[in-house]
Amino acid sequence: MFWVLMGLICALATSFSDVTNKFILKKDSPYFTGWLQLFLLIPFFLPILFFYKVNWLPWEFWGVIAMILPFEFFSFFLYLRALQISPLSLTVPFLSFTPILTLLFSLVILKEIPSLNGLLGVCLVTLGAYTLNLSALPKSIWGPILAIRREKGSFYMFIVALIFGLTSTLAKRALQLSNPFIFPAVYMPIFALAVSFYVYFFKRGGELEPSQPIQWRYYLLLLLLTLISIFSFNLGLDQTKAAYLISLKRLSLILGVAFGKYFFAETHIRERLTGALLMFLGVVLIIWN
Repeated sequence: MFWVLMGLICALATSFSDVTNKFILKKDSPYFTGWLQLFLLIPFFLPILFFYKVNWLPWEFWGVIAMILPFEFFSFFLYLRALQISPLSLTVPFLSFTPILTLLFSLVILKEIPSLNGLLGVCLVTLGAYTLNLSALPKSIWGPILAIRREKGSFYMFIVALIFGLTSTLAKRALQLSNPFIFPAVYMPIFALAVSFYVYFFKRGGELEPSQPIQWRYYLLLLLLTLISIFSFNLGLDQTKAAYLISLKRLSLILGVAFGKYFFAETHIRERLTGALLMFLGVVLIIWN
């Protein structure tokens, strides 16, 4: 199926972009990193608008864009901050909550009803997420929950997952009102300009200072990976239910845990990989319909 291929491509691009961001954030602030990677995207989306006329888009489309923008704006910087301050293998797997949340939001907004396999998958994903922090407080059954509260990066990424669950559902609605090319071509430049405005007027000094010299090879690689991720995501989302595509995208968490070990020498990988694999089994059940 076409959407499965797009989901796999998106998962690969997402996992490699997480690693690239982690390398960049060793030297640059989240604000500079976020602004530059978005700003570099603008020239690649604007040409699409010359091939499609946007005056036919319904008012509901623009209303959905207006709803998505503030949530994506907040989650974007929170996501980068989580990658910066906490281990990759501990933050990225928390994005596995997005299939659960997308199921709930899709049920309300898009009237997409999950199957029995989907519900069973939700249970496995939840169990996998719960086991991520078992070593933190082994004497208490509430240890993982308390550890999540103490690990800021994990908490931030959970908030990001919550927002992603909502915005992914809204993105599916925007695609229904347009197409997989128009939606990102309209939305991404608006989002990039909003981030640029915020960074320029509200963030000064060291928060906007890049490394010297600027890590252009990483930023260009991140640009390529982001473009692949955006278009594969939208093409896949246009062909299937939002929760199913998001679930497949979350296959990136397995690579995220592995990359945390081999690129950044992160610890407790076996424990966290076990949790990630349980999440993966849940994702498989959600897709298996």
